[in-house]
Amino acid sequence: STPGVMLVRVGQAGCALRWDAKRQCWRWPDPVGSQLYAWPAPPAMPSGQRLLESACVMASCASGRVLLGLGKRLGMLELPQPGQPSRPLQAQVLITVDAAEPRTSISDGCADRDGNFVFGSANTAQDKRPIGSFYQYSQRYGLRRLALPAVVSAASIAFSPDGRRMVFADAARGALMQCGYDAERAKVSDVKPFSELLEQGAGSAVHVNHQTATHAAGQDLRRHRQRIRRVGAGQFDPRQQHFQHCLNLRLFRRQSNAVMDALQGK
Repeated sequence: STPGVMLVRVGQAGCALRWDAKRQCWRWPDPVGSQLYAWPAPPAMPSGQRLLESACVMASCASGRVLLGLGKRLGMLELPQPGQPSRPLQAQVLITVDAAEPRTSISDGCADRDGNFVFGSANTAQDKRPIGSFYQYSQRYGLRRLALPAVVSAASIAFSPDGRRMVFADAARGALMQCGYDAERAKVSDVKPFSELLEQGAGSAVHVNHQTATHAAGQDLRRHRQRIRRVGAGQFDPRQQHFQHCLNLRLFRRQSNAVMDALQGK
């Protein structure tokens, strides 16, 4: 598929791109179509592979497997080898999240700088009460809840280059938040606002980490375009970990013009 077609698919899916270093491609899930996409598609592989269960978040593992957020569960997916027959893929369930609360579902997540998967949940019921939480998952420690404020819908999770600062948001509210983050102990501290959103409910972000972390969402991107311009389009590499965990193209669905203006310095 052409880059334009794949960009449209990213926007339709509304999910974050993740870099697969082993297969040298971008990946993202499509929760509506129950697909896992890759671009450019690895040799002898299709650009899209059907999943038996819809996933809304993912992380590429060093082993070549893919960690998926499947509703209330985390699952590990073994990708087929090139040339194998095409068939719907099923993930092996690792853990169920907040099993006693039927209203919540995994809504956003990414890997921290130490390789742990940090994710959050959303209230999918009509009451939209703030009952969503943030978690850290690792093979070493299992599931650990982060002591962050409850949210309606966890979104825009990202980390500073040194891994000591976490940025996050509630997609239903009007502020991006930041906090100190200790990956080893799964501890957070000094929770405070990072930036105010001009449009509530945007819940999307571009987080560019170079020498200074820049986090922008919705129309608020224009406030940060000077810092984005200082980074420079030629200075970040999409294959590097600090960029792959934070590029969220959901922004292009509503704010494509603002993004291009900001990146071009208009």
